Amino acid sequence: MPTYIDMKSVGDLSNWKFSIPNYQRGYRWTKQQVKELLDDIWEFSNAEKEKSNIYCLQPLVVCEKKRDTNALVNDIKSKDSWSDICEFVKNNIGEQSITWEVIDGQQRLTSISIVLQVLGAKDGLYSISYDTLVDHDDKINNIQNLDDKDAEDDINFHFMKIAKETTINWLKTICENEEEKNEVKEKMVETIRERVKFIWYKTDEEKPISVFTRLNVGRISLTSSELIKALFLNRENFGGQLNDVVLAKQMEIAQEWDRIENQLQDDEFWLFLRNLDESWEKPTRIDFLLDFLCKPTVIQKMNEVYGLQYYLPVDSKIVGNDSYHLFRTYYECYKQQKNDFIRLWRFIKEIFDIWAEWYTNSKLFHYVGYVLTTKASTLEQLVSNWIVKTNTDFLSFLVDSISEYLKKRKCHDLNRNYKEESGDHKRDSIPLLLLHNVETIVRQNEVLTNNKDYQLGVFYKFPFHLYKIEHWDVEHVDSSTQNDLKNEEDQKNWILSAYQCVREMNSDENGNIKESVKEYFNEMEEMISAFFKDEDNEDNSTQFGEIYNSLNSLLNGREAVPSGSEQTATTSNESNNADWKNRVQNYVLLDRSTNRDYKNAVFPDKRSHIVGKEKGKRKVAYWTPENKIDYQEETFKSAFVPICTKNVFQKTYSVMQGDPTKWDESDAEAYKKDLFNTLKEFGVYEK
Repeated sequence: MPTYIDMKSVGDLSNWKFSIPNYQRGYRWTKQQVKELLDDIWEFSNAEKEKSNIYCLQPLVVCEKKRDTNALVNDIKSKDSWSDICEFVKNNIGEQSITWEVIDGQQRLTSISIVLQVLGAKDGLYSISYDTLVDHDDKINNIQNLDDKDAEDDINFHFMKIAKETTINWLKTICENEEEKNEVKEKMVETIRERVKFIWYKTDEEKPISVFTRLNVGRISLTSSELIKALFLNRENFGGQLNDVVLAKQMEIAQEWDRIENQLQDDEFWLFLRNLDESWEKPTRIDFLLDFLCKPTVIQKMNEVYGLQYYLPVDSKIVGNDSYHLFRTYYECYKQQKNDFIRLWRFIKEIFDIWAEWYTNSKLFHYVGYVLTTKASTLEQLVSNWIVKTNTDFLSFLVDSISEYLKKRKCHDLNRNYKEESGDHKRDSIPLLLLHNVETIVRQNEVLTNNKDYQLGVFYKFPFHLYKIEHWDVEHVDSSTQNDLKNEEDQKNWILSAYQCVREMNSDENGNIKESVKEYFNEMEEMISAFFKDEDNEDNSTQFGEIYNSLNSLLNGREAVPSGSEQTATTSNESNNADWKNRVQNYVLLDRSTNRDYKNAVFPDKRSHIVGKEKGKRKVAYWTPENKIDYQEETFKSAFVPICTKNVFQKTYSVMQGDPTKWDESDAEAYKKDLFNTLKEFGVYEK
C-alpha cells in the first residue's frame, strides 16, 4: 500500500539520490526513444504555458532504500566532536540523504539525467547509481567522462553513449549557430526542471521486487485509477499519522475499491451500462466511474445534494490529454482541497451504488438497460435525474424517454409498412421489438413477485450483454419473398415437419397410430417413400402436390389449390395480400448468425432451428428406408433466443394453433395484438 503519491518536477529531485537495483533490466533506450523525448519536450516548451501546463512523465515508483543502521551509528560514534556529529547528521540524515530505490521508471529517469548533462545543466542534478555498475557513478553522473572503451565494455554504457550522442546531434539539427544553441539549451533546461514532472509513487512495500514483478511481467503499467486509488489511501488524508485506526480506514477504502472494480469486471453488469461501440482498452474499469464523476453536470448535482464544492478540472489545458489526464484531474482536486479530498470517495461510492440499485431492481434494470442500449438517453442524464427525483418520478421519466424515442424512430405505429418507403427499413423496428421483449419480462417478473410462492429477491433478466455481443437483428417470421415450395429441399423439410405433426395428432398415448386412420397412414407413408426414393423423377412435383394436399387436409381441413396438373403449396383461404409480411407482426429479433443460417427457409425449418438454438443442437428429421420418420442430432453454434421470438415460433400468441407448418396472417394478427397490449403504455398504437 503506497504511503505517498505526488507530482514532482525534475527540479524537485535536485540533489536526491537514486539507486537502480540489480533486479532491474539495465539502461536500454534507443536513439529513436531519446529523440522522441527531446522532440516532445521541445515542442512542449514552445507552446503557450496556459495551453500546456506541465509535461507529465510516467510514474516513478520508488521505495526508501534500507540503510545499515549499525554502520550509521558507528559512523556517528567515530566523530571526534559535537560539530563533526552535527555536520554528519546534516549530510546523512533527512530527505536529501535518503537513497530512493527505483522500482519502475528508471529508463526515463536516466534519460532525463543524460539529457540535462549534455544540455549543460551543472547544479542541482539528482544522482543515479546502478547496482550492476559498482564504482562507476562518476561516469553515469558526469556523462562527459563516458568514452568508447566504456561503451565497449558494458551494455549499459553502450546505450548511455547512444543517448548522449543523440542529444548532441539533436542540438545540431535545430540550431544554426552557437548563440542559438545556447538559447535552446537554456530553454530546454528551464523547461525540464520546472515543467517536466514525474508522477511520484512511493511505496512502503517490504519486498520491492514483488512490485517490480507485477509492473513488468506482461508490462502491466500503473493506470490512472491505481494512481487515484493511491491518492485516496494517502496517509495525509488521515492526519499524516499511521496507526491502527488509519490502517483500518485505508483497508476499508481499498476493499470498497476492489469490490467496485470486481463488479465492473462482470461483463453482464458492464454491458448493462455501456455499449460495445464505446471502446474500452484499459485493464481496469473503475476508470470509467472516476471519469464519469468528472462530468460537469454530475459533479454539480452531487455538490448540490451534499452542500459541497468539489472542483474536478477536465480542461485539457490544465490536465492534458494523455493516458494520465484522469489522474491529474483528481490530483488537482487533491492539491486544492486536501482537507476534504477523502470525502470525494463518498461521491464515487454514491454513483456506483446508484448503478448497483438499478441493476438489482427489475423495472429499473430493464428500463434503464433499454434506454442505455438504444441511446434514448445518456447515463449522465439518468444519474442527474435519479439524484433529484423520487423512485416513482424516475420511472415515469424513463417511460417518457422511451415513448419519445419510439416516436423519434417512427416505430410507435404498429401498422407502419417498413417497405412502403424506398428500400427496406425493417431495422427501424428494432427498438419496438426490443422493448416488447423487455416489457414482457418485466410483466413476467411482476406476476412472479405477486405470487406468494415466488416472492424472492431474484428475477429473470433480459440479457442486454448478449444482445450487444451477439449483434441481434430483425428477421422475417415468414419470408417476405413467397416460398412456393418448389425447391426440393424445402419440399422435403415441409413433408417431414407436416408428417410429424399429423402423426402426433393421430397417435394414441403410447405413440401408436390410431386404428381408424392406420390404413390411410400406410398409403401416405408409401407415397412419401416413393417421393424420397425417386429424387430425379420428373413427376416429383406432382407427387409433392398430392402429399401436400393430403397432409394439409389433415392439418387444418383446408383444400390445396391446383395449378394445372400440379398441386401447389398455397391454400385457398390464405390472403393474397402479403402486405402484412412487411409489418412488425412478421418480425422478430435474432442474432445475426441465425439470420444468416436460415434465410428464406420454410417455417417448420426455422422453428426447428430456433427451438434448438439455445442448446446448440436440434433434431433433424429424415425418412428411413423402412418407410418411417427418424431423427439425428445436429450441432451448431448456440445463441440466446429472445423470449418473444420463442413465443412467435411456438405460436404462443395465436388463439388457434392452426397449421403448425405455417405462419399465416391470423398468427401475425395475434402477435400484433400482444405487441399493442404490452406496449400501449409507451405510446404504441394502431391506426
